Amino acid sequence: MFGLPTSDTLASKMVIFLYGPDNLRRIRKKQELIKAFLKKRSDLGLKYFDLSNDNVVIDIKDFLLNQSIFESSKLGILDGDLSYKFSDLESSLKEVKESKKITIIISSSKKPTKGFSFLSRKPVLAQSFNYLKGAEWKKFISKEAIRAKIKLTPSAISYLASIYEGDTWRLVTELEKVSCLSGGEIDRSDLDNLSIEGKSDLWNLIGSLRDEKTENRLKSLEIIFNSGEALAKVFNLLSFQISSYDIGYRSGPDVKKTAKMDLAVKSGKLEYDEALINLII
Repeated sequence: MFGLPTSDTLASKMVIFLYGPDNLRRIRKKQELIKAFLKKRSDLGLKYFDLSNDNVVIDIKDFLLNQSIFESSKLGILDGDLSYKFSDLESSLKEVKESKKITIIISSSKKPTKGFSFLSRKPVLAQSFNYLKGAEWKKFISKEAIRAKIKLTPSAISYLASIYEGDTWRLVTELEKVSCLSGGEIDRSDLDNLSIEGKSDLWNLIGSLRDEKTENRLKSLEIIFNSGEALAKVFNLLSFQISSYDIGYRSGPDVKKTAKMDLAVKSGKLEYDEALINLII
């Protein structure tokens, strides 16, 4: 973990690795770092790279090797997941660690593959952005409420925490909706007036993913997909329900299958939507 560098310090940090599934908090940190760089420097030395682009490796190497007379220092932003297809980029990134004029910020939803394990060690500065839980999650909601200029009662915070755990984007969106209310503290009952989504509906849908009939499970999954729910949250809630209330449905997913899918997702072999489909079929 590391704090926000000053603009002078940032140029000597070489490689900064931001990773984890909480995109909102990770993107905010990236923006803070970019702002620190631009505070005293021109944007001529700033360049973005999309790792999903086929020719991105060539572009990154060109950026690392060529120095313009107008650039006292450079900042490269790499967005996306590093994998085996970027293996020839590893040596170039390692060389950056020896430079005080080039900083690379890598923002990824996943931990690096084995070939890029050096990103998790010093002198690389790494910060993880996993989904917050418990007291930290409620504290985050309280801060976001202040950002949205609203006051939430403890019961409202607890309610939002139970609904949007693992989905910071939707939490922030709902808080913006709540900010339209008149002044004063917002209580749990006020959230109902705004049609804030209740957990019970989602919980019932997740429960129906264990229905004996495959067609019923598929119908429920389709509803969940169309609802915009964070699939990571759906998968984790389903896993929790199965492990806590396993009553032996003949056709529904069992604990062993859920654990196997969970391992596949965490190892990068499956996305959450694929895992959910594999679980219920």
